[in-house]
Amino acid sequence: MSLQTRERIYADRYDPPPSNCQINDRRIELFGLLGDPATPYLCTFDLLAYLKASPGRFRNALQHLAGDKYIKRLPIIKRAGVGGLNKPQIYILQRRGSDQAKLHGYEGHVPKPRDEPNSEIIFAHDFMASQLMFLFRYGARERGLTFYSWNDMVRLKTVPAGITTPYPMFVTIDGQRHKIAPDGRPFVLERKDPDGSTYFFFVGIEADTGTEQERINKNFPTNATIELKFRNYLQMTKERTYEKQFGFHEHGYVIFATSLPDRIDNMKALLAEITNGKGSPDILFRRHTYPTFLLKHWPQKPSDIMITQNYERVGYPDINFLTA
Repeated sequence: MSLQTRERIYADRYDPPPSNCQINDRRIELFGLLGDPATPYLCTFDLLAYLKASPGRFRNALQHLAGDKYIKRLPIIKRAGVGGLNKPQIYILQRRGSDQAKLHGYEGHVPKPRDEPNSEIIFAHDFMASQLMFLFRYGARERGLTFYSWNDMVRLKTVPAGITTPYPMFVTIDGQRHKIAPDGRPFVLERKDPDGSTYFFFVGIEADTGTEQERINKNFPTNATIELKFRNYLQMTKERTYEKQFGFHEHGYVIFATSLPDRIDNMKALLAEITNGKGSPDILFRRHTYPTFLLKHWPQKPSDIMITQNYERVGYPDINFLTA
């Protein structure tokens, strides 16, 4: 099943013919976007919107770039009852596109196929995380905020000297060392106000597709439960690990986003229980998120909802990055 799943995810139905297409600034920007490890999987709608391209010509350009092995098209998985979800397509970077991206200062990350037995579910999770990170970048631009990726932070030397990779982080709880490795990557939003700039620092996101247990129990690996993640992030805030690791001097926000909106209520109740009702100012909850295959939805056109809508908290008022 694992091999068949990976073949469905990573094998194209056809290889477009080579076209010897020309590389321009817009295509370099496309390679840079796909080459960010936080956004390795993007669909046609994402690329069209972000690059402000003409749909017909741009789709042809994607075909040519795929034919010349700069990028690769991934057919959306057909699940039982979904039907033929073959448009829009998901794209990833190829080695040739990576080389071009690196020449222009981008990271040029090329994703590798997953090897786990449940690769289909894991890919759906990875796709959701990529979409969420992209929506932050896209929404920030649409609303006049500045989005700083991890690569930007390293380039601008805002992270402590000698640190080049963001994860993992480690915290100590009851004498035991725990690893923290959120989905996505750290990023910063800058909002320019009349009296100066306001910065919001994000340690990362947790893209939840409903596959992880909520509570630690003897029958489930403790490193994959929502409860342990909460405990680790609470300890991270207490130790200010994000300040040592990323140079963040303010809050280090973590966003729990789920494709199952009702699950947020359970998460919030669990966090309230763990903290005796105190909650946390740094753990944010996202109730309505970008749909994934697991919900049998098409990928939708991108919007600015990750910037414009409120985030829920436990023990603290909701927060909005346009007004906070």
